[in-house]
Amino acid sequence: MRFAIIADIHSHTAALQAVIKHARANSADKIYCCGDIVGYHALPNETIDLVKSHSIISIAGNHDLAVTNSEIDLSDFWEVAVKAINWTKGVLTDSNQEYLSNLPRTTFFNDGFLLFHGAIRGKPFPEMSRIRNKDDVKIAFTDMSHHFPKCQLAFFGHTHVPVVYVNNGDQTFELHNDLIKLELNKSNRYIINPGSICLSRDGDMRSSYVIYDSGSETLHFYRISYNNDNVLNSTKQAGLLQPRYQRIARRLLKRMIKKIGLAR
Repeated sequence: MRFAIIADIHSHTAALQAVIKHARANSADKIYCCGDIVGYHALPNETIDLVKSHSIISIAGNHDLAVTNSEIDLSDFWEVAVKAINWTKGVLTDSNQEYLSNLPRTTFFNDGFLLFHGAIRGKPFPEMSRIRNKDDVKIAFTDMSHHFPKCQLAFFGHTHVPVVYVNNGDQTFELHNDLIKLELNKSNRYIINPGSICLSRDGDMRSSYVIYDSGSETLHFYRISYNNDNVLNSTKQAGLLQPRYQRIARRLLKRMIKKIGLAR
């Protein structure tokens, strides 16, 4: 079986359509999503309808939860994200609101792999956590062993950066440069981010996703170009568009403030 694994669609129909077309052309039998179907862009209903029509199997991301769960603390989101979340709440159809509300969270699927969004465990919303450093990776592998002892392969989202973490029992290491094809060793455990369908944060603005071939035990990483114009125009008309440099500046400023607060 060949499984396309995607993450962080963020209401971008054009990028999703491009990846679906590419995945089907490369004989993907099923498509799984690591969450964040909605957020940032102004086509949430169209995106959810596309996910449904192509039978994409998804878990919930933090943006999906934020538009359906009042317990999510929006102060943990960037200002531009909060604006999009509140806007999305107001335009979702009842059926699509129900769809997002029923998305599972961290799940081990019968096809033999685990999907999570931000972290495997953590209260109350692990979807808000990020795997950023060696300590985060160590915790993720520990949680994987404890809660899903038979699991050797996990996929996650949230960071918008393609990366592979490998644990061989003795050590854990990271693969992130020039990811194209990876042959999996059955004695190792893997935690993998396929990258983002849109809003990539690794400098390459093309869509990023992977195809996992369970027969050959291989991973293929792909980068796909897409037309951004229509989605950006609709997002601008909805008043949600913010230039990338402003998003980056806000992100860096918030991180600096947080570090200063922790240092006190």
